[in-house]
Amino acid sequence: MFFFLFRDKLSIPNRGWPGQEQLPAFLQFIFSHPEVFFVTFWSLTVLTFIAAIGLLRRKNWARLYFIVVLIFGIVWEVGGLWVQHKMLAVVPATMRAAPADFAKEFEIAGTVISVGTTVFAIAVAALFGWLIKRLLSRAVRAEFHAL
Repeated sequence: MFFFLFRDKLSIPNRGWPGQEQLPAFLQFIFSHPEVFFVTFWSLTVLTFIAAIGLLRRKNWARLYFIVVLIFGIVWEVGGLWVQHKMLAVVPATMRAAPADFAKEFEIAGTVISVGTTVFAIAVAALFGWLIKRLLSRAVRAEFHAL
């Protein structure tokens, strides 16, 4: 349904924005092919749901899957900070025609957002790290291998 309704609105190669060419190739690919992004994460969601049921049933493969997903989550948070940095680096090219007051307020908002997302990413990464440590603990491993 998503592709049916929004595919023409998401096609960036035909309608780029100023500064888009300054983005890394990976980000240009994601903006040019949103279907890859959505299919990947829908698949990850379905697999995680299946693994959650396995985790409730104390299946060791589900415990290992969650460890991998949590590691991926940490990498995703750090990668998100990198993407944010790259996206905000393009902003000056898009603000050339904007009034000076607007550009200054946008810069302040960008700084506030950067600080907030950095704090959030650190908190999520710490939580995921704690969960990984817990899933790797001797007591939890014994619980999953006892069955």
